[in-house]
Amino acid sequence: WLNFREIKSNIVSITIRNQNYQLERNTDLDFYKEILLFMVSKGYEIVVIPDTANFFDVDFVRDWPKCIIFPEASTNVLLRAAIYQLSSINIFPPGGASALAHANKKCKSVTVLQHFQGSLFATMEHWKSKGYPVGKNFPFLNDQQVVLWNPTSQDIKDNLVKILSRDGLE
Repeated sequence: WLNFREIKSNIVSITIRNQNYQLERNTDLDFYKEILLFMVSKGYEIVVIPDTANFFDVDFVRDWPKCIIFPEASTNVLLRAAIYQLSSINIFPPGGASALAHANKKCKSVTVLQHFQGSLFATMEHWKSKGYPVGKNFPFLNDQQVVLWNPTSQDIKDNLVKILSRDGLE
């Protein structure tokens, strides 16, 4: 797939949530566009993994530079696992399928969790009730996998650079 798409540089993957329920949990495309523009300026290619439920609804990427859509990874867990491992780093907005990357210690990732007042699942109270260490990284992750709680776009960029710099990447 990488050869077919002529992907030659390092990859940043982003997994999108685009559901027809709990709309507040969908990926804030404008917020992540800024982060992806930053990564493109560093020489990375962006691979977008659309939501499984709407994997052909990808009109939003017309505004995103240097994005390559990988809808096959939305419906094939083996392809999804492979692109997560091959990527220099993975970005998981709220609702992204981060567990697959978290289970693979070779995957680098920044996972964003946000509090959405009124949501059934995306609240600090819910996470606390399930035993999540709110405000901290998950104990089962390594130093190349980080969870950020209600971060700014600058927090995300700083963590991307920090993780990538460990391998000599910028």
